[in-house]
Amino acid sequence: MTAIQLHSLGKAYGAAEVMRDVNLSIEPGEFVVLLGPSGCGKSTILRMVAGLESVSSGEIRIGDRVVNDLPPGDREIALVFQNYALYPHMTAFENIAFGLRRLKVPKPEIEERVAKVSEILGITPLLQRRPRQMSGGQQQRIAIARAMIKQPKVFLFDEPLSNLDAKLRDQMRIELKKLHRMQTATTVFVTHDQLEAMTLADRIVIMNAGIIEQVGTPEEIYYSPRTLFVAKFVGTPNINLFPMNVDSAADGLRLRSEGFSIPLGSQWNATVSKGQKLIAAYRPKDFVLAKPDTPDVLAMTVELTEMMGDETLIQGTLGGQQIQVLVPYSSQIKEGQTAHLTLRDDRLKLFDEKTGLAMMLPSDQRHSL
Repeated sequence: MTAIQLHSLGKAYGAAEVMRDVNLSIEPGEFVVLLGPSGCGKSTILRMVAGLESVSSGEIRIGDRVVNDLPPGDREIALVFQNYALYPHMTAFENIAFGLRRLKVPKPEIEERVAKVSEILGITPLLQRRPRQMSGGQQQRIAIARAMIKQPKVFLFDEPLSNLDAKLRDQMRIELKKLHRMQTATTVFVTHDQLEAMTLADRIVIMNAGIIEQVGTPEEIYYSPRTLFVAKFVGTPNINLFPMNVDSAADGLRLRSEGFSIPLGSQWNATVSKGQKLIAAYRPKDFVLAKPDTPDVLAMTVELTEMMGDETLIQGTLGGQQIQVLVPYSSQIKEGQTAHLTLRDDRLKLFDEKTGLAMMLPSDQRHSL
């Protein structure tokens, strides 16, 4: 297994700097997902690692070698694109074996290796078909088999599931996860789909405008976002954001916004101070239905409801602000009603209004997830 190291990596097109000072360490055998919106630089990083883009500054190491100037064929990597890039006039077998034939691998070895990788991916019945005779999911498996047969040290995936329908994406996510466990090769996967990132990754790298916002496990990214951008980008339905002022009251510090206030637990006393302007963030599942006479209850005017299986997404206004809340479907809340809500104290996320950085609790006072 092979590690990947990016040191002060930068990329510019002429005078336009699109990436700067990117530092990232990927452990041997790790499955890392680069996640972010279009144009954030995630595919550019992948292409630089693959050798398809030049490096403007910094260093890329694969294993113990600096590969900045190595051609793609010498980097011991395999790349799977969004576009399957199969040769339409060749059978699946010929597509998979193409790279080995160019390397003049003996025919018996080619047949053996094609048979082995085909069995792993469940594509043996497809080997004599041409791409036009296969579904999108089947073509993607052929493309992955073509990459696997090289026995690379590093797998690079550039949004490989984007062209598949929802059901096939679900199926392929499961298969890719199983494949990684079997192969244990270091894997870098690029996507803009947060569900893919959350289900596949050992660690997620959140990219924004050419910089890394946060690196962490899926749990860390979701429950402990380090910046306001990460909090807004990750999570469906979207997180609720409330501009707040820190104020003091008889019961301690409180967060005040238009039409309502939220008490702050004493654990925040050393982190925030009166007069601070903050952004309070709560995910839709962080609200709890309550009775109207509950202390610090919030009254939400329900404008729209959306059935989501055993939950209902209710949308409406709280203190003049649009919010989204997930409640049990059994609650039977209807449009036009008032939903009375309380907030889970242990799920509060606070961000500095100016910097967008998270206000962090001391480690010994963090709530368990």
